[in-house]
Amino acid sequence: MTTPIHRPSLRYLTACEPAILRSVVLPRLKGMRVSPEVDSVFDCRHDTLPALLSLIQLSKCSLTSLTLNHAVFTDVLFNVLDLTPTVESLHLSVQHWRSHYNPIFKTLIDRLAACSNEGSPTFDFLPLIREFKIGIHDSRMEERPCRFIDHSFFDMVSLRWKSKTLKAHIDQLREFKNDGLDIHLAVERYSPGLYCYDEVTVERFV
Repeated sequence: MTTPIHRPSLRYLTACEPAILRSVVLPRLKGMRVSPEVDSVFDCRHDTLPALLSLIQLSKCSLTSLTLNHAVFTDVLFNVLDLTPTVESLHLSVQHWRSHYNPIFKTLIDRLAACSNEGSPTFDFLPLIREFKIGIHDSRMEERPCRFIDHSFFDMVSLRWKSKTLKAHIDQLREFKNDGLDIHLAVERYSPGLYCYDEVTVERFV
């Protein structure tokens, strides 16, 4: 068994191969980006998230930024996030949507919305998060719709930004944006061309 390599000065890492993630110990790591090569049509391997979990466990690092591009999402995601309570920026990106992602992302939203006191909310799960992005870039979304964006999503935004549940969700989000919240909510639909999906229809809500 190979001994992991210690790199105490490394603060930012971009990697996708599980072998790399399992081969290093990075105690001062602050920013982690899991991503395949640019323009890759392939997702990260199925064991990438478990390898990332191993890296965090061995390194005992305090991440402030975590990006997971085209990962294969499983419940291991929550093991990773439970070990990274200092994360302020979380970006998740999907290029091949799978039906079992719906309950995973729904659980993520529900956990982000859970608080101990709605009047002056405090959060046990990712309490410091300030930037949260989910990108779904699958042109066949109509065949495999995402169902995790419901009232809980808007409640989560409300609780994190204000201290009460939204009633008119979209209207309230627009008010938040006018108040200074950097938020964009839109749906992009791609129409197939001869060689690629080149016609884009954007429906903007906020």
